Amino acid sequence: MNREFNLGLNIVTSKKALKGRDLSETIEIALKNGADSVRLKEKNMDTREIMREAFKIKKITDKLGKIFIINDRVDIAKACDCDGVHLGQKDMPIKYAREILGPDKIIGISCHTLEQALEAQENGADYVGVGAIFPSFTEDNFIMVSVDTLKSIAQQIEIPITAIGGINKNNIRKIFDSNVDSVSLTSAIFSTGDVALSTRELKENFNKRIKNV
Repeated sequence: MNREFNLGLNIVTSKKALKGRDLSETIEIALKNGADSVRLKEKNMDTREIMREAFKIKKITDKLGKIFIINDRVDIAKACDCDGVHLGQKDMPIKYAREILGPDKIIGISCHTLEQALEAQENGADYVGVGAIFPSFTEDNFIMVSVDTLKSIAQQIEIPITAIGGINKNNIRKIFDSNVDSVSLTSAIFSTGDVALSTRELKENFNKRIKNV
C-alpha cells in the first residue's frame, strides 16, 4: 500500500480483555462493523504466538481491505508483510525501522509530549499516537497526557494523530475539538458483551467529530 492512509477507528488488541473469546474472530467482527484498522499489541505472547496471530489477522485485513499494524516488532511486521509498525519511545528508532520495512510501509510512534511528536515528524514518522488521554485499564505503566497537550500537538504537527488510552463511548466526544485523525481503542470494544454493537456505536460517535471541527 502507499502511505496515504487513515487509521480511523483503530482497534488495539489485548487478549486479556477478550474474556475467553478468540482474538482473530473478535477482530473480524469489529472490522466488519465499522473499525477501520487494527494494531496487534500483545506484550505477553512469545514471538511464535505473535506471528501465528499476525498471519491470521493479515488474512482478515486483506479480505476486508483494512489496515493492519503490528506493535513494536519490526521483524514480525516485515515477516508477515503487514501495513506497518507502531513503535514506542524505547523501541527501534524510526530511521532503522524504515530501512528494514521500506518507504511504503506505515511507521507510527507513541508520543507523550509536543517535543516527542515534533521529533517523530522530523524523523519520518507517518503518524503519532498521543496518550494516554484517559486512564487505561489494559496498560500497567501508562503516562497520562492532557487533552490540552493533545490539542497543542494537533495544532503544531502536520502528520496524522491517533488519540490513545482509555477512550470509550462516554468520553470520546471530549477529544473531538482536538482535531485528531483517529482514535485507538481496546477495552471499549474488546471488553464488551457485544463487540459488533459496541463498534457500530463508537464508529457513529467517531463520525460525528467532523461536525465539531
